[in-house]
Amino acid sequence: MFRLFNRRRRSPPVDAATARLRGLAQALPRGQVSRNPNLDGLITHFEDTLAGYPKDTRPRIIRVFRMLAQSDDDVAGTIRDLTSLAITPFTWELDGSEAAQAQAEETLELWRKAVFPTGLTGLAEHQAREAYITGATSLEWVPQPDARGVLRAEPVPTEEIRIRRGQDGEREYRQVPRTGEPVTLDNRTYHYGPLTLDGNNPYGVPGMISTLHTLARKGELSKGEDRLINAAAKIALVTAAVTPPEPSDFGLAKGDPTYQEKLQEYMRQVAELIASGSERGLYAHPNTVELETTNVNQNLQGATEITDRNQKQLWSGLGTQPFMRGDMGANYALAKVIYPTMLAFAETLRGAVAGQLEFGMNLHLQLMGIPAQAWLTFDSPPNPFRADDAAAQLDEAKTDELMLKLIGDAWLPKLSGRWDVTVDDIEAARAAREGSGDEEG
Repeated sequence: MFRLFNRRRRSPPVDAATARLRGLAQALPRGQVSRNPNLDGLITHFEDTLAGYPKDTRPRIIRVFRMLAQSDDDVAGTIRDLTSLAITPFTWELDGSEAAQAQAEETLELWRKAVFPTGLTGLAEHQAREAYITGATSLEWVPQPDARGVLRAEPVPTEEIRIRRGQDGEREYRQVPRTGEPVTLDNRTYHYGPLTLDGNNPYGVPGMISTLHTLARKGELSKGEDRLINAAAKIALVTAAVTPPEPSDFGLAKGDPTYQEKLQEYMRQVAELIASGSERGLYAHPNTVELETTNVNQNLQGATEITDRNQKQLWSGLGTQPFMRGDMGANYALAKVIYPTMLAFAETLRGAVAGQLEFGMNLHLQLMGIPAQAWLTFDSPPNPFRADDAAAQLDEAKTDELMLKLIGDAWLPKLSGRWDVTVDDIEAARAAREGSGDEEG
């Protein structure tokens, strides 16, 4: 957020400033000097891979992320948490004449429910999910057949987008679907909004990019846990040493070829006899069988520590916190410190979504011939530390009051920055209080 301090600084002489500006303009290059990896219009390394997975392809990795977003509880839960923090109730603000604003308000109210099956709010949540999983919001705002407004918002899979630099220097977006012919999208109706960017790579970076190896390890640990849990359910591991019967016990002569078959059948029957009574804790067996038990609980030692360590690494990579996933180990003070990191990432998601929706809203108004501009304002997410924050603000206000008495107007820039008001507004409020006879503060 920008803050205005109204600090008065001495401006340079007009002639000197003009001369410097003229000299700068003459020295400026006429166009871009640096080189982009996609200027040649060919398929590049950036389009096929993600930097963290150079031996794999970007489309395949994103499709894996989509699968995990539905099948993995931590990924799905993190997306729900971040979406609820990022996509709070929102309103739009309008700029234009009073008549244009009234017309735009009525038009957008009718349009917000029809533009997407779940409405404009549902579209915002959908695009927040897309930005987290794939690294960007990607929508084509399909015009009405008569070009009078936007008919609907059509999601375009981000992993199918290829970015080029056109002859005019503008970026071109080309959809390369898994089936069907590639198509060049129109920049007037298509908007690609990256979540975050890496270097000069034009493709957005998925929010869960660093978790793939940890998620794979989680899967292996889960399989191991299942095996241990199944073993622990039996309390102990039972080993049976069976003395094999002699051929004569089966009524066979020594060397009879059917002996091995009879022996295998006998061993199977002994195993079934022992297993049938194990659930009741009773092991019945012939006197030719010796049983030995091993306590399984000893084999479980250390498994929890390994799983917990991997889990914390996973939550960190996903952008969530343990207490959001049901781990109540974090105390109140620690939670208050680390919770803002989640809010910061949620605000990044919100920014990508807001830019996408504002593109569509303003395109709709433009096609409808309404001379107004719209932008979104989101409510702040619920603050679980509201009481503490209010007490801290009260202490800050008391400090500001004391400092104004001690050093006077020199404290005004600090006061302005803390409360996000201009120095002129502070001085006007002071003058109003003094005029009313209230000279406190």
